[in-house]
Amino acid sequence: MMKCFRFDGSIGRRIQATCYAIGLLSLVTSVKSADTKKIPSTSAAQSAISLEEVLRSKEDLWGNEAMRQPNGPSYEFFKDLLPPVRYVSSDFRYYPLLLAAPNSRRKGRLISNGSGINIKGNTASWNEPGIPVRFRVGTQELLFGEYFQHVDGPQLEEGYLPIYQLKYEHGTGTFGEEVFASVTPELGSNAVALVRFSFAKGKDGMDKPGVISLCPETKDPLKDDNGRLLNDKGEVVIWYDEHWKWHAGRGGMLVANFKKDGTAIVAIATQPVNQTVASPLANGGYEKERTKCAAAWKNILRCGIGMEIPEPTVNNAWRSCVLQNFGLVNGNRIHYSAGNQYDKLYEGEGSDTATAFNQYGYEEDVRRFLLPLLDFTRKGLEYHQAGHKLEDICRFYWQTRDAEFVKSLRPRWEKELMRLMDNRTGTNGLYPKEQYCGDIPTNVFSLNSTANGWRAMRDTAAVLAEMGEKEQAERVFQTAAEFRKNILKAVELSERKDVQPPFVPLALYGQEEAYDFIPATKIGGYWNLMANYILGSHVFGIDSPLERNYMTYLQQHGGLVMGLTHGRSWPTWWEGPDNNNLVYGMRYGLTVLRKDEPERALVTFYGLLAQGMARDTFYSAESAS
Repeated sequence: MMKCFRFDGSIGRRIQATCYAIGLLSLVTSVKSADTKKIPSTSAAQSAISLEEVLRSKEDLWGNEAMRQPNGPSYEFFKDLLPPVRYVSSDFRYYPLLLAAPNSRRKGRLISNGSGINIKGNTASWNEPGIPVRFRVGTQELLFGEYFQHVDGPQLEEGYLPIYQLKYEHGTGTFGEEVFASVTPELGSNAVALVRFSFAKGKDGMDKPGVISLCPETKDPLKDDNGRLLNDKGEVVIWYDEHWKWHAGRGGMLVANFKKDGTAIVAIATQPVNQTVASPLANGGYEKERTKCAAAWKNILRCGIGMEIPEPTVNNAWRSCVLQNFGLVNGNRIHYSAGNQYDKLYEGEGSDTATAFNQYGYEEDVRRFLLPLLDFTRKGLEYHQAGHKLEDICRFYWQTRDAEFVKSLRPRWEKELMRLMDNRTGTNGLYPKEQYCGDIPTNVFSLNSTANGWRAMRDTAAVLAEMGEKEQAERVFQTAAEFRKNILKAVELSERKDVQPPFVPLALYGQEEAYDFIPATKIGGYWNLMANYILGSHVFGIDSPLERNYMTYLQQHGGLVMGLTHGRSWPTWWEGPDNNNLVYGMRYGLTVLRKDEPERALVTFYGLLAQGMARDTFYSAESAS
């Protein structure tokens, strides 16, 4: 049953900010790192503060300016401060759009300027999902979308469905492109994408035809077989309708000529399909597949909560992000990304996404996601992982009150509880040294692992008590209470009081210096990411002096730009040194909401929506340069 909420303007901005709290920022999407186009914005006159001033300031200048607006922070304020996220570090340049049925293990990609499907990235960061097919237009065979100023899109059907639509003005008219992944099982399992091209002649088109060419890039030539292209194994790579003609020369290409307005349709298999499978284009197949696709994704939304917010962009964003994440799910595993080196499960990021699925009402799906999360392990981060695993169980229990299911998973989660309770053997009763974080292998006495280990034990004790296991609950609770005293003592010994406000390091006992300007160094940027986990643990005490100082340090030492976590990456030919991290700032946003500071939360919310997500498709990344 869908749980429905309608937010109208009379409810006010606290409810609006709550849209942030229920998980939008915890949703991870399909590219790991993105880059904004490095040209001056033509619409930045609404702020007199330059980008260079913003990047070098210890305060969030644009965020503060947004809060001073007559109606507070807004999408419109942030939208044109910078060009939108558009590029990634790959040969195909434009960020990829996911082509996948819900939960499918096989996924393809559409390049977001419309230039083709499954085009190779050709760098170590990117996987190559299937046979690349480039789309070319005109008699000179220019790549579709080559001149991006002539591209309209990509856009989503009804503003949120993963049916992608683009238009490209070139030569004699406007070429259209609509692409979606089939949800029919025998096609969806192979990530078959259906593509409808169109051509509308321009006013000065005269008698010149519109030409569309599809160019598969294969080592072995494809065989034309009555509306199909087969590989050397006899498997189907492409189906095509009657508007195409196969030209075997130059490696082979499909060509459609339009003397007047018209359409031409193909279906492209990321993984070649057995030739016994019927053509998805036969007997009006395109429209049937399109209808099934839209219905399948809408049905997913009907199974969760329903929200109506008086901002179409926000409505489209939350719906699209939910669907994107079902597209990223690989079977029962919540993958961090698709088509690149992060196309795998990660404990912290997967747990945050499971929490968002929970909060959006997908409890039944979370049941199947929990097992891979509980079984996951990565050497060197065992205490960090144990905390996330137990929190996954606790959040699921409080939402469903399904004690029997939680008990059925006991062999998986109880060993993590014992890990946290029985291994407090480090200095002053903390855990032994563990990696600073996943990307920084230096072993430290980690405030992250200890703080979240404490929180996991405390929350598990409450669940055990609720399930009637009073004796064990009391033992866990007492252990957690004793552990928190040790943590706060370690913080007191480690806190750097020679700066204002005092700095609390992630690496305890003098292993980490204070960062006067947090993003000045790469390690400072990583402290900034991990600081969110500390805030989320509440180990300092809600609204305690420690927590207030911690928040103030982030806000006054360069930790934020547009409410987003400010980091530093290694500069390359493509990316600059400064980036906003778009994943790990969630707990900062939740903290300012808990502190009843909705305007700060809205800075983060609209900053992400406007400058951390691609326009109209709401694709995001871990970081944007």
